[in-house]
Formats: sequence, C-alpha cells, structure tokens
Amino acid sequence: MTAHILTIDDATLDKYVNYLKYQYSWNSDPIGFMIENASSDPKVTRIDKNENEFNPDPDFFYNHELFQWPKCLLSEAGVQTDGDDYIGTGLDITGASGDVMAYIPNGQYMYRYEEDADVQIYKWAPFYSNHRGFDYHPHCYAGGGTLHDHFYVGVYIAGLKDDNGTLKFNSCTGVQPWTGGEMYSLAFTSGSTEFTVGETLTGATSTAYGIVVDYNVSSGTWAGADAAGTVYLRQTSGTFTGEDLNGSVAGSDCASISGTATSLSLTIDNALQYAANKGAGWTISDIYSLSWIQGLLYTQWGTRNSQTAIGKGIVDLPNGAGYAGLLNGANNINLNIDSHGNGMGDGTDGLTPVSCNNLNDLWGECWEFIAGINLYNSDGSYRVTKQGGTGVLAGTLPEGSYETGAGTIPLVDGYFSTVQTDPLGGILFIPATVGDVNSGDTKGFCDYLYSPRYNPSSVLSGGSWAFGLKAGVGYRSSSYMPSISYQTIGARLKYIPQS
Repeated sequence: MTAHILTIDDATLDKYVNYLKYQYSWNSDPIGFMIENASSDPKVTRIDKNENEFNPDPDFFYNHELFQWPKCLLSEAGVQTDGDDYIGTGLDITGASGDVMAYIPNGQYMYRYEEDADVQIYKWAPFYSNHRGFDYHPHCYAGGGTLHDHFYVGVYIAGLKDDNGTLKFNSCTGVQPWTGGEMYSLAFTSGSTEFTVGETLTGATSTAYGIVVDYNVSSGTWAGADAAGTVYLRQTSGTFTGEDLNGSVAGSDCASISGTATSLSLTIDNALQYAANKGAGWTISDIYSLSWIQGLLYTQWGTRNSQTAIGKGIVDLPNGAGYAGLLNGANNINLNIDSHGNGMGDGTDGLTPVSCNNLNDLWGECWEFIAGINLYNSDGSYRVTKQGGTGVLAGTLPEGSYETGAGTIPLVDGYFSTVQTDPLGGILFIPATVGDVNSGDTKGFCDYLYSPRYNPSSVLSGGSWAFGLKAGVGYRSSSYMPSISYQTIGARLKYIPQS
C-alpha cells in the first residue's frame, strides 16, 4: 500500500481552522461583510477576520460575543435583573418591575472602501479586542465621552408612565406606543374608586370614552372619595364635558371631571425629556446606536432586506384615524420567539409584529425619532453629534455639539441603493443615491428614503403601520421639522451605563 501525504499551505490551513472555530465554538474574533455597490443584489458577502467569504450556520451567532443581546429588566438606577434564559423567561415584562430592555455589547469596527472596485468592507470586533486597525465605534463614547462596553435598548417602543406627577417613558408589553397627540390627560376630582390600567372610562352624559394608560393622585384619597389628580387615556372618542366618569372596572360615578381631555404632543425634544426624566443615563435611540445595531444585523442576515430576513412587520394596516397600530406585544409575539429572540406574531405577515434578537418592532408599527442627526434641504448636508460623545442631544443640534458629514444626502425620495463612502457616512449607513438601477424594495438597501424638507430636518427610522415594503431597519424619513408631533411617530428608550 502506498501512503499518500496530504500537504496544505499555511494560508489554506488557517482558513479552515478559522472556519471550524467560527462555526462551532464561542468566539470573539472579528466578523463582517462586503458590499459591491455596482450590484443591485441586496446580499452582503459575509467575511471572517481575514476577509475570506464565510457562510456560517445559524447557530454561529448564538456563540459569538457581539450577537449576545439578552432580554432583561432595568431599574431607573441602571440595576439589571436577568431572566432564566436569553429571552428573559421568568421576568415580569408588564413594566411593574422595571423597563424591559435588551443588553447590547459595544465594540470596535474597521471600515474600508475600495474605490476602484466600488467595494465597502465592514468588520466588527468586541469592545476588548486588540486587533490591529480597529477603532472604537463612535457609540462607545456616547453619553459624555467616556468609553463604555455595553448599552441597553428598549425591547418595545416607548409607552407613557406617570411617576408622582412626572411624565416618563417606559418599555413594556401590553401598552400603546406613545405617539404624538395620541395620549390624553384628563384632570379628575372626587375619585372614590381607584382606576385600573386598561379599563375604559366613559362620560356619564357625553358618552365620550378612553382607555386608562396611567394615573396620578396629587391630593385626597380614594378611601375618602376625594382623590384628585390626572388620568391618562388612549383611544379616546368624543369630547368629555363637566360630568361624572363611569369605569368599566371602577363602576359608575367613580370620579368627576370639570374639563376636557388634552392631547399630549410628542416632539423629539419631548421624547428626549421624557427619557431623561427617568434619571442619569436615560435617553432615546440615536444615529450611532442604530448604525451599530444595523451593521451587526446585516452581518447576521447576509442581506440588507430586513423584511425578508425576519418578517415584514406591522406595515400593511390602514392609515386610520389617530393611533391605528397595535399594542406592544400584540398577537402573542412574546410567545412566538425562538431561543435567540427572533420570531413573528400570530396572523398574516405584514399585519403582525416581528422580534429581532429580542427587539420588537424595530421596523413597522410606528416611526421612531432618531436623536443626534439633522439633515438639510438647502444643500443635502447632514450633521451628527460628535464622535467623541460630547455635545448636547436636541431636536436641532446646537453649535459645538456636532460635526458635518463629508457627503450629501439625495434631495429626492426613493429606495436608496448606496450609502456614503467616507468612514463616518459609511458606518452610519447615510444614504448616498436613490432611484437608479439599484433601487427598489428588493435591491440595494431595500428600504426607503424620504429626503429632507426643512433646514434642519429630523430623522425617523423604521416605517409605520401603513408603509408596506418601504419599511425596514434602514428606512429613513427626514420630511419633518424638529417640532413635528404626529400620530405615527414614537421613540425607543436607551440607557448608557453610568459606571
């Protein structure tokens, strides 16, 4: 018998060793993707640390440090409570025990643009890596310029909470996302039976009604039948007058009112304030945190088409009057997720929520304000908060708080096909071109851009309940001024560790 000796060069051996390591063991090595801008295919070519093409098994991401986004509860002081597993089994996700958040690791990136080949290369590495050529992602500095290795994002779109008279955002299941003009406050007196969140209050004479979101007693007591304060309502109909209130749980004449319900606006500055009211470290999603999440998801999916990677999301409902979307956690989405937090609610794709790595309704349901960026109609320029994490977040970024991007935003609407090719614009996935051969809901980046209309314009992400295939993780709308408060626009909580 003749012995055959197999020889293999070092580069090939390294490639196969890396493949086995990537596929089957916990690892912290860099991983990323390449985009060929000349191609209309939304596919991204996933690559390993040596920039070799890599097509991992689905379980790979369950074993990689960058893709561990467990669901947890977070107190306003930033104290984390974990569940029994990655998807938070055993946690109280109603909001009574804390905000329902996803823990997301921060990290480093390498960005490269090959102009001759029109190729953009993205690689991501964990925060504590020491790989040559990698820089900290700008989000690592968010919240004042101090490096932090992780942050938290709300599992759900933010709802309303009254904390002893102070309005705040919360993140929990079973509530209506707080959007502009679709929450109402109503002053009451002579309260004799305590309200129940979720019950319907009806005017005794006007037959106006609304569903209780929260309430606050500022004086008196229920036992003394002289409780007075404010009740917050959703899905109101009709006009309350000076009359008694009948509760579906509290019973007849449970309280009295002398005025009418007042709608609560929600501008981006309101949203930032309601988040900040929770305490130090609390804010809303911004352009740096969103881009970090977006880049990791493109890597995980191997495509830029989020609506085919997970599901369309709540995007095919009628526009409706007022808030016409669904409640957080609708259609059993909390029960329909796999062990890594991915899944779709009961019902028809397009009419039911999706969960992506524990994040619900990252696209669809309602637009979300994205802090830290302004776009300009006058010249297509854009401003983002300083990469070093200093400066003030506001609807209009103040002087000294921003830097201006190198490229320009298209001043026409359409599905965008390419993003900026400078390092800042590239890692933020700022749209560069729309409407050419690469455009469309199944081509290029697959998501829609509404170009800036104002100077400055705010930026919204995701797409709302009636936006169909325009929606997606890359969807951007900049057609509103910072003072906009609208029925389809909400926000998502974010928390930055303070130590």
